[in-house]
Amino acid sequence: HDGCYTGINAAFLSAVLDDHPDKTVILCAHDIIPAMEQNHAAQTLIQSEPRIVCAFAGHIHRDNTVLLPPSWRCLPVFYCGDFSYNSGRTGEKNWGYRLLNLNGETLSTEYIRV
Repeated sequence: HDGCYTGINAAFLSAVLDDHPDKTVILCAHDIIPAMEQNHAAQTLIQSEPRIVCAFAGHIHRDNTVLLPPSWRCLPVFYCGDFSYNSGRTGEKNWGYRLLNLNGETLSTEYIRV
């Protein structure tokens, strides 16, 4: 990998979903929203696949959750936080990590500050 961002390989994702029809899916990517927006096949797949329950990303170095618009099924995107630096903010350090707990049909998340 040369450090560049890569998009979502919709054909690969579709094949993995087909191979594992009983699995719940969490998408993980450095910067998931542009990756989804720039690929029509990925958009269509994500919008129509209820087994994809959320996305997990880190690009913005924040600990927030973003709900995508209804056209994206209000898919939550959980950001994993400031585990390396705090993006030039002064004052409070927000270093930590995010826990995701998928228990059957229930998904919960918590940001742990260290």
